Amino acid sequence: MIRKLAGEAMIDLVRTPLWWYSGGLAMVAHWWVYMLRRGNAALGVLLWLKNLFVPMFGQHDWQGRLVSFLIRLVQVIARGIAFIVLVVFLTAALALWATGPLLLFLGLVLSVAG
Repeated sequence: MIRKLAGEAMIDLVRTPLWWYSGGLAMVAHWWVYMLRRGNAALGVLLWLKNLFVPMFGQHDWQGRLVSFLIRLVQVIARGIAFIVLVVFLTAALALWATGPLLLFLGLVLSVAG
């Protein structure tokens, strides 16, 4: 019984890093792209940018165009900053996934050696 458990543990020690950097990393990369697309759809930065010079509420006079432009410009800036924060957060999560086991192994080696 103990011999069988030890054998399975050794197989898992080899199989887990292989999965982590192949199928697992592909899964996390797919999640990263999916979350970027959802963030873009939720924030709509490109849509706001596309309609930057379109007057709101059918106000075609110069005051309406000016107010519409300024409001949309503020929206594009704020939503662009939010999207950049999302990209940084998601990229950090992806990097943490990729470097997590290496950092764990390094910490283990340093704690045993130190």
